[in-house]
Amino acid sequence: MSSLVKNIIKYSLTLALAVALVFYVLSTVNVAEMINKVKQAKLSWVILGVSINLLSHLSRARRWNLLMEPMGYKPKTHRTFVAVMVGYFANLFLPRMGEISRCAVLKRTDNVPIDKAFGTVVAERAFDFICLITLIGLSLILEFNRLTTFFSENVFNKTTPTAEASLISNPFIWGSAILGLFAIIYLAFREKIKKLIIYQKILAFIKGVLEGVFSIRNLKRKK
Repeated sequence: MSSLVKNIIKYSLTLALAVALVFYVLSTVNVAEMINKVKQAKLSWVILGVSINLLSHLSRARRWNLLMEPMGYKPKTHRTFVAVMVGYFANLFLPRMGEISRCAVLKRTDNVPIDKAFGTVVAERAFDFICLITLIGLSLILEFNRLTTFFSENVFNKTTPTAEASLISNPFIWGSAILGLFAIIYLAFREKIKKLIIYQKILAFIKGVLEGVFSIRNLKRKK
């Protein structure tokens, strides 16, 4: 089968899936009511909101370029921007799928290894988390009275689940148990596991991710 036929089949299936998803979404909403709401919206505010949103995505694309630069990869900003937008689009269908999707797009357009690109995404998320914690801290300081009132009325007055229910539903407990099981299997069969091709590929992927994460140490324009 020629590459042309493969591309035609691939893009036809992708287009068909997109059309099916659009029809599915529209079948769950009142289209007439939605159109009426859109007509009532003030165009100036819509343009302003979209412009700010696009600037936000553009700045994220530019930041991503800065993170990849120390590893020797310099994709064009417009391609990185497209990859970021594809990631947001993918998140509409499967949460967090966008992080992998945008790395895959950049692999196709600029041949940036997915593992290293994903490492820079992890570094991004770590920095975002620091910013989030900072904002939460400022909120606690500036709105302490309002927050304590909210939690006392809506959280602490509610019925507390039993200790058994909390234990069963605790993701930390389950996560620790699964990790412990994997650790036992690895220690028991580590020599055989190390010879497996899939193990070597996973190890190489992890190394690439770590290289992407630690690229933040060599940023030329940290600020």
